[in-house]
Amino acid sequence: MARRRFDMKRVARSVGKAEGGLYYGMVWRGLPVGVIAYAILALPPYPPLRWLPIALASVTFVALVVAIFIGNRGRAHRRPLHRELVLQNILANTATAFAMWAGGINQGSLVPILFVIIIYNSAFESIWLNVMSWMTGTTTNLVGLLLAGEAIWNAVTSTVIFGAAACATQLSVAYVVGRLRALARDVGLEREIAGYAARTIDRDEAFQLMLVRAAELLKVDRFAVVATRDGAHRVVASVRHGEPAPVYIAELDLGAGARIGAVDDEEHLRLCAGLGARPDHGAMTAVRDLFMLVVERARHMSGLYTLANSDGLTGLGNRRYLDMRFDEMTADSTGCAVVIIDLDHFKALNDTHGHLAGDDVLVSVARLIRSVARAGDVTARYGGEEFCILIPHANEDEAAVLEGRLREAWSQADIPVDFSAGIAASRSGEPIASVLQRADRALYEAKATGRGRAVRAV
Repeated sequence: MARRRFDMKRVARSVGKAEGGLYYGMVWRGLPVGVIAYAILALPPYPPLRWLPIALASVTFVALVVAIFIGNRGRAHRRPLHRELVLQNILANTATAFAMWAGGINQGSLVPILFVIIIYNSAFESIWLNVMSWMTGTTTNLVGLLLAGEAIWNAVTSTVIFGAAACATQLSVAYVVGRLRALARDVGLEREIAGYAARTIDRDEAFQLMLVRAAELLKVDRFAVVATRDGAHRVVASVRHGEPAPVYIAELDLGAGARIGAVDDEEHLRLCAGLGARPDHGAMTAVRDLFMLVVERARHMSGLYTLANSDGLTGLGNRRYLDMRFDEMTADSTGCAVVIIDLDHFKALNDTHGHLAGDDVLVSVARLIRSVARAGDVTARYGGEEFCILIPHANEDEAAVLEGRLREAWSQADIPVDFSAGIAASRSGEPIASVLQRADRALYEAKATGRGRAVRAV
């Protein structure tokens, strides 16, 4: 069986699973072992026993267990309050001192319990709590040795050695726990950034959400996505001091950002930190990969959107796209005008020259319609040899002007067929199906009265 590789991030994930998970596990899972160890050490098999301190130690220990139980009841997996830790610290040290007194001079073996108490408190990121724990532990060691009958000089010497060892142990444990918590925090931030990358559809919105957490992960005050085009730089999304806010180009380190933060070479997008920032290269690489994932997904979604809303032959919009844009135009009650175009005698062209020639004509017509339409107009292939132009904020007169421009351009183009057209303007609250139906009736009236002309809907 292959050996399982040690994964530091997995350990950190376990540590950071809940805010108070470390505290909860140390108290309740280690409590039975602590009770057994305490009983063995506090009740030695040799006489003489001092029953008064044994009673005091037992009562104090019971008080400690009760304090722990009350502090955690109904509030599991949370960090304890400082006053709870202080109370538990005092009770634990007092119980240990009584136990050392009960066992006499031979009970120096209880000193490891003081180490356990100090290590336990080192797990919390509080300097004053660690100092308090070290001071009470050292004081308890001295008082316990003196109560047990140890000579003053020996007690002081042992306490000095104990204090030095406890301090070194405390610093080591605090460093390891701090590193694990920092790593757990970074893993959590990476997962949160990845969540935004996976859930948010809009690219720029995903950028903005991800930047906030990325700046926290990289420990930078200013962070931005910058687009570069023809030597000019533009901030696409930015964050300042942990909040979405404008960041000026002059505040960003474009050199360092360009070297390690490229997320899209096609659009020349870069991740750039503020001037003077030195983000961790490994974390920056992970963040860059997640931003690249958003770019790739946005490009893929754009391709799917194009496939779903455009005609494969001509590149114009399809009926689905036409309905969607009509709803957008009529939402503000300004209305629009519709021009439906149908190619005359197109079936005869297909029967005579073949469908490939017919496709070439359709592509040429689409190109001509696109060249005549204005920037805000919507062009679509309505079906077969029919095309539609949706003109926002227009009436039938303006639509007729556009149809006239198209007919003039048509006469100069090398298109072997003519066209007929129907024109209609939307009325207040009228659905697109009704507008298209009226324009369609006008179109068939144009065909019935000689073709090659336009008719306005009634």
